[in-house]
Formats: sequence, C-alpha cells, structure tokens
Amino acid sequence: MSFKPKFIITPKINKALVEIERVRGFLDAVNLKDDWVSDMQMKALILESHHSTHIEGTAINLEQAQDILSGKKVKDVSHDDEKELLNYKKAVKFILQNGKIMVNDYQVVASCIRRTAQRDLDDLLEKKIIKAVAKNPTDSTKHFVLL
Repeated sequence: MSFKPKFIITPKINKALVEIERVRGFLDAVNLKDDWVSDMQMKALILESHHSTHIEGTAINLEQAQDILSGKKVKDVSHDDEKELLNYKKAVKFILQNGKIMVNDYQVVASCIRRTAQRDLDDLLEKKIIKAVAKNPTDSTKHFVLL
C-alpha cells in the first residue's frame, strides 16, 4: 500500500508559494560578484580606517588615506600618521581573515615591539573597534575580535 497524502492548495498556500518563488528569483538575480564584494570591503576599510584614526588626531584627509591604503606614497604626511593608518588596516584585515588577533599576531603584522602592539590594540579597544575575549585578566589566550 503506497502512501498518498491528501492536501488542498488553498489560495493562502498558493500566495505563499508565489511569494517564495518571487523572492528566490530575486536572490538568484542578485548573485554578487566576488570582485564587487572585495571592492566594497576595501572601500569600507578605507573609510573606517580614515575616520577612526582621524578621530585620534591624525592629519590625513580621506583622499590621502585612500592613496596610502592603496600603496601609493603621499607627500606631506607625518610618518606616524601614515604608520597608524596602515597598522589599523593590518589589524582589521588580520581579524577579518582569522576571526581574531592576539598581541603577538599584531606584533608580527605591524612589525613592532610587544608594548607598542598592546598600546595599539588598547587604542582600538578604547575606540570600540574591537573587544577583548579572555577568561580572566591574566589569560594567556586573550585575543581580540571585531565588534
């Protein structure tokens, strides 16, 4: 004996199925290109890096930030301001790629000593860009994630 379910497609069910199919068609049409997503991520990173470091007092304008972050040399920009902007980008990119960053990871990506790495990460923490994840204040597995 085979199973033969009995059901009726009511107008309400039909309307829901049509809506599902419409949304599915829209989502299929919106298939985002990897290049576009990558470009949008870079634009967001440039804006975020510029505004976050500008709040801290860097004298870099948005156009200069775009040039620096795309690898161009920019005249009349403080070395410290440029380094802060680039290190910010490195930290955020590292977290995006790895899900988290530890002080020793930042030391490597920013080519700095531990004290500088801790200070830079504390600055990002204070700006509410990242948050610390630790079991206790002396946790050796303490790491930072994006908010």
